[in-house]
Amino acid sequence: MKKKCLFLTLGLGFLLFRNRQQHRRQMPDILIQRTPPTTRAQVFVPILINCPSPSGYRDRVSSHNSTSDLDHVLDAIHRAPVLTEPFKFYAMVCNVWPPDLYELMLKYLPPVQRIQFPGETRFSPPCGSDVAHPSGSGYLHIHHLLGRPSRNKHLVSTADIFKVWHLDVKNKNAALATWERVDKVLRAPKLKELLWKKLQVLEPGGDHIDTRLMHSLPSNEGSNAKVHTDSPNTVATMLFQTPTNLDEDEVNTFGTCFHDSNGTCTHKLRFLPNTAVAMRTVPSKVQDARSMSHKKDIFGAKLTGGIPSTEYYRGREVSFPSWHSAPVMKFTETCTLRWRRILFLTFVCRGQCFSRWKISQGSQKKPQI
Repeated sequence: MKKKCLFLTLGLGFLLFRNRQQHRRQMPDILIQRTPPTTRAQVFVPILINCPSPSGYRDRVSSHNSTSDLDHVLDAIHRAPVLTEPFKFYAMVCNVWPPDLYELMLKYLPPVQRIQFPGETRFSPPCGSDVAHPSGSGYLHIHHLLGRPSRNKHLVSTADIFKVWHLDVKNKNAALATWERVDKVLRAPKLKELLWKKLQVLEPGGDHIDTRLMHSLPSNEGSNAKVHTDSPNTVATMLFQTPTNLDEDEVNTFGTCFHDSNGTCTHKLRFLPNTAVAMRTVPSKVQDARSMSHKKDIFGAKLTGGIPSTEYYRGREVSFPSWHSAPVMKFTETCTLRWRRILFLTFVCRGQCFSRWKISQGSQKKPQI
């Protein structure tokens, strides 16, 4: 009798184990990959994109010698591999600025968070007390720092900046000269021309550019911000990385993530000094205002209407939308702040570009390729 009970117990255990394994094999990989690390399920670890970038690329533009700030940046972009996974095309650019200019950029990085949030505090549950700055992102346009006119009257002026950023006359002049050098490079027509050739940017727009310094402020809302493509407002982007520390946590955590069709972050930039990522914007869908994925969690809502970009840009080597996300910063164990400091160069999608990407439903026509 005891042997019979033992065999029955073993048989039931085997059946339960087999059913569980079959059910596990039928589950989508994304569910297994998103299981918290505290369980025994597999956790997906993204590929870290390093310097030098991985092999298996196609560089479409020949190199040349650098004799100025602009030449140095162009040469760095020339040498950068063009990456195709999880989508086409983007490039990790190493040693992007001349060393002397990069050191000056670090020395004269404006205190963006203090300029945009002067004297503000907010209670932080993880810290149990007020912190100096609210959660979110602070940004500062370079042309405001340099005192150039702007259509937006609500943003800070140069005088406001230097009321918060206390520099003597010598250092103030040096700071302005540094960012004049940077701005001159970013606005150079040759830079745009090279990016359009190297990344096969989908639209001829981008005549209007936006240059801004951004500091991401700590929060405790998750590991990554919402996945988005940058459409319909941006046709191409460069993100210049300026880390404060070189510890493994910052280098491996603060970089941009690139996502596959399941929403999984499969590739992640290492947040290395004097590096940049350049990428073209590939919309999820075009020609339907409701289907744009600009700053939306595209995996949380079903996109209806419009034309998939892979169909709309057939023949333009479009493999997948440019889905990416930025990490959400967190407070340290000692409740201090760790800034993610980025210089953005964005080529704005306006006019014909914007009308082709975001128009009313019913006017869905394919472009003449």
